[in-house]
Amino acid sequence: MSEPSDGGPDQPEDGAAAPSGEAAGSGPNDTVAGGSGDAAGDGDAERQAAVPDGPSPVPSGRLANWLAARGTRWGTATAIYVVVVAAVLVAVNLVGSRITTGWDVTAQHLLTLSPASRRIARSVAHPVSIIAFTQPGDPTGAEIQVLLQQYARDSHGRITYQVIDPVTHTAVAARYGVQAYNTVVVQSGSNVQTVQPTSLTTYNSAGNAVFNGETAITNAILRAGASVSLKVDWLAGDGEPNIASGRHPNATAALRNMGYQVGSLNLLTSNGVPSNVAALIIDSPTRDLSAAEIATLRQYAARGGHLVVLLPPLLKPLPRLDALLASWGIAPQNDVAIDLVQHYQTDPTQIVPHYASSPITTPIQQANMATLLPGTQGLTLSHPRGYTVQTVLQTTAGGTATAPKSWGMTNLSALLKGRVSYIPHTDFPGPLSVAATTQAAVQPASARGPLPLSGAPGFRAVVFGNSLFISSGTLTAGQGAYITIQGNQDLFLNAVGWATGQSQGITVRPNPSLSTQVFLTAGTTRSLVLTFVAGVPLLCFVLAIGTWVSRRRL
Repeated sequence: MSEPSDGGPDQPEDGAAAPSGEAAGSGPNDTVAGGSGDAAGDGDAERQAAVPDGPSPVPSGRLANWLAARGTRWGTATAIYVVVVAAVLVAVNLVGSRITTGWDVTAQHLLTLSPASRRIARSVAHPVSIIAFTQPGDPTGAEIQVLLQQYARDSHGRITYQVIDPVTHTAVAARYGVQAYNTVVVQSGSNVQTVQPTSLTTYNSAGNAVFNGETAITNAILRAGASVSLKVDWLAGDGEPNIASGRHPNATAALRNMGYQVGSLNLLTSNGVPSNVAALIIDSPTRDLSAAEIATLRQYAARGGHLVVLLPPLLKPLPRLDALLASWGIAPQNDVAIDLVQHYQTDPTQIVPHYASSPITTPIQQANMATLLPGTQGLTLSHPRGYTVQTVLQTTAGGTATAPKSWGMTNLSALLKGRVSYIPHTDFPGPLSVAATTQAAVQPASARGPLPLSGAPGFRAVVFGNSLFISSGTLTAGQGAYITIQGNQDLFLNAVGWATGQSQGITVRPNPSLSTQVFLTAGTTRSLVLTFVAGVPLLCFVLAIGTWVSRRRL
């Protein structure tokens, strides 16, 4: 039997098994086989020194379980989605703030300038500044601001604007003489044009106000860049409508919006046609012009004058004026045009004419607008030496020699009794010219006096077989408000623009703000109620339950 070792009285021999229930070296005084107790103590000290100071780390098993948990995955994914969506929104806003291109998806393109206005805004030669004096919260002021934003966008910075309240900026309002809200001041250099509030609104045939600020502001931009303002006079003294007393208010207001000065001229009391008159309008005189007036008009034409002639309706012969027009290649027929194909409602005398190739009608045709000439007469065209004569509007062609589709009826008494028929060799077979232009170069030998002030070289005249198409008034008063019908106002203004050579002047029709109504039947109403009141909420509830169940199974 061996002696007990120094490690303890009950220490087993080498190779002997440890007592049951105790692992070798697990006790406080145990030693590692082949070593001493001091060596074991040194190992414990080294292990304790290897443990870092501070809180104990999360065991690797718990961290792995936490990362693998469903809540952790869903929370992490949600956080990533939120960050990505926020980053995308910030990026889109940053890019959008630097891009001025937009898309107008309104049915009537209410938020888009007309092509002519865009062309003018992009081609301004000098910077233009616009000041709108509006009242905060006023609907018209809001429309003006939206319109000015379009000018600034389409001009690429050449047109700038500001909107101010004249009450809080009295000094600025006093500088420009502003006395009313919704006044717009357009300035280019030292040239200042003021658009009055009354010029921003027109009235349709129903008497409703229509915002037409684009026409007024676009032409103010043109005037601001022009060096001189042209004048258009209406002939007076022979029973013509009195412009000074308010006749043709829409037509005269449209001319002023185009940048023209508007006045009247009596050839018997004036010393000829002044040189500052860019065009003279002869509007349905009830008496024939005198020989002296005809002589004055011949002299005016010889030195490059410009005329717009609106003949009276319903067989009103004016022999001296008719002969003057015939010498220029356009002879009135003194009839009433009948068109069985293209007319308004059931009245064949309410002509909706066809457009010939002409700078007067091309913009109207491109805008897909119709014009209406009630009770117009036909014109016989010729080609005198030195004159260029062209048709602008005409009636429908076709038919037979005894039954044309359009003609000029000379029997007024039968027409007034409602009998519409074509009489061969008496009436004028169609197609009829109902508007035409004539022009000629100035003959130096015959030109006396200074040339008219305008951009059109040589003599120019536009002749319409009708004057009613520019009439204002109300339908209930027995007068047709024909100038408000689609392209009638454009036709008149384009004719004046062509005669004066102001082809850059435009007439911008306001985009109609239509009230679109939907009429629902009882069955359709029930279907809509079931779909949107019951069906859609039920569908959303079912989708929500399905989503909750699917997430519970994860």
